[in-house]
Amino acid sequence: MYVSMGELVKAVGLSGEVKFLPDGDFLEAVFESPYLRRRRAEEDPRPVRIESMRTKGATWILKLEGVDDRDAAEALVGETLGFVAEDYDRPDFPRPPQPHPFVYHGLRVETVEGELVGTVEGVLVMPANLVLEVRHGESEYLIPVIPPVIRRLDREHDLLVIEPMPGLLDDGERNEG
Repeated sequence: MYVSMGELVKAVGLSGEVKFLPDGDFLEAVFESPYLRRRRAEEDPRPVRIESMRTKGATWILKLEGVDDRDAAEALVGETLGFVAEDYDRPDFPRPPQPHPFVYHGLRVETVEGELVGTVEGVLVMPANLVLEVRHGESEYLIPVIPPVIRRLDREHDLLVIEPMPGLLDDGERNEG
C-alpha cells in the first residue's frame, strides 16, 4: 500500500523546483530518508531524492534529484510524494513518536471487554491528537487517539482495543450486532 503525504502542485522558477502541498499524512522526516517515493495516479511508486527544500507558507518548495528545468518540474505536477506502508515497520524508518494516521485505517475496534465497536474508516488530524472515525452498521463514533482511550494497537491482527471514556459510545443509536 502506498501512503501519499501530499501532491506536487506547480513548477516554481526555471531551475526545476516544484511546489509540494502536504496533507494530513505528511511526515517531514521521510523527505530526508531513503523511503521517499513519488507516484502518478495508480502507477507503482518510484524512489526519489530531494536535493534541497524550503517552506513557503503551508507548502514546500522542493528541488528533486534529476529535475533540472521548468519543463521537467511541470511534468511532475499531479504526482504525489509518500512512502510504501510496508516500509513503516522497518527499524530505520523515521516514524513519529505516535503511530502515523494510516496505521489505523481498516482496523477492527473493540473495547477492553471484547465488545465490537466497529471499523476505522477515516482518521481526522486535529491539532491536539488524531480522531478515528469508526463505523458499525448505521452508527458512527469519533474515538480520540489519547492514552486513556487507546489500550492496544495490534497491527498483526488488524485490531485496536479501546477503553471508552464515559459517554464516548453512548449515542443512543448504537447498532448491536
